[in-house]
Amino acid sequence: MKPIAILPALCTLGNAFCGFLAISYGADAISLLWRSDTPGDPATLAEFHQLFASGCWLILLANVFDALDGRLARMTKATSDFGAMLDSLCDMLSFGVAPALMLKFLFEAERLIAGHDPFKPKLVLLTCFLYVSCAAMRLARFTAETEDNADSHDFFKGLPSPAAAGFVVAGIMLFLQLGEPGATGWLSAQRGTFLSVLVAMLPLLALLMVSRVRYVHVVNRFMRGRHPHAYLGQIVLVILLLALVPEYAIATLCVGYVVICPVVALLEKLLKRPLWPAPPKAGDGAAS
Repeated sequence: MKPIAILPALCTLGNAFCGFLAISYGADAISLLWRSDTPGDPATLAEFHQLFASGCWLILLANVFDALDGRLARMTKATSDFGAMLDSLCDMLSFGVAPALMLKFLFEAERLIAGHDPFKPKLVLLTCFLYVSCAAMRLARFTAETEDNADSHDFFKGLPSPAAAGFVVAGIMLFLQLGEPGATGWLSAQRGTFLSVLVAMLPLLALLMVSRVRYVHVVNRFMRGRHPHAYLGQIVLVILLLALVPEYAIATLCVGYVVICPVVALLEKLLKRPLWPAPPKAGDGAAS
C-alpha cells in the first residue's frame, strides 16, 4: 500500500469521530427518556435537549474537519484515491447517517414526551433512509467525478451532503431553542408542526443531493483570492450574528444556501447569463 498523508487523514477521521459521537449522544438522549419515570420532568428535558444540542454542534464541527482535510491535502500535494475514498466514507457517517438518525430519534422522543402514539414509524424510517441512500449516491458520484485541483470545486453538482446535514441540524437546534423555558410566540407554540415539517423536508433534501443543480462552493468562490473590502465587513457581521444568536443565524444561513442556489440556477437559465461573480484567479494572493 502506498504511503498516506497523516494530517489530512487525521482530519478526515476527526470528521468521522464527530459523526459517531453525535449518534451516540442521540442514543443516550433516547435512553435517558426510557429510564426516566417522568419524561416530561424539566430536569430530564433539559438534559435531553443538551445531549441533542451537543450532537448538532458535533455535526457542524464535522463540517469544519471536512473543509480542512481536502484543503490540507491539496496544500501539501498529497491528494490520493485513498484520501478521497476515506473522505466519502466518513462523510457518509457524519452527513448521511448521523443527521437522519438524530432527527428520527428526536421526532419519536418528542411524541413520547407529549404522550402521543408513534406516528407511522415505518414511514418515518423510510423517509430517513431515503435521505441516507441519496447521501450515499451523492458522495459516490462526487468521488467518481471530481478532480483533485481546487478550480474544479468552484461549483458542486447537486446539494453537498455537508450542507444538507447542516440544514437538518440547524432545524433541530432551532426546534430545541424554541422549547427553552420562557420561549414564547407563535413559532414556539407550533414546535410539533415545525418538527414534522423538518422530517417532511428530508425527501426534498435527498432529491437535491442527487440532482444536477449547481451549488456554489462558498469558500472557494467567495473567500479565496482578493475581494473588495466590503467582503471583510460582511464576514465580520456573519461571525457576530453566529456569536449572538447562533441557532437563528445557522438556520438562516443553511436555509438560504439550500434555497438560493436553485433559484440562481433557474434565473441563469432564464436570463441566459451567469449571475455568480467570476471566480478569483488561481494565482491571486490573500487580500491585504
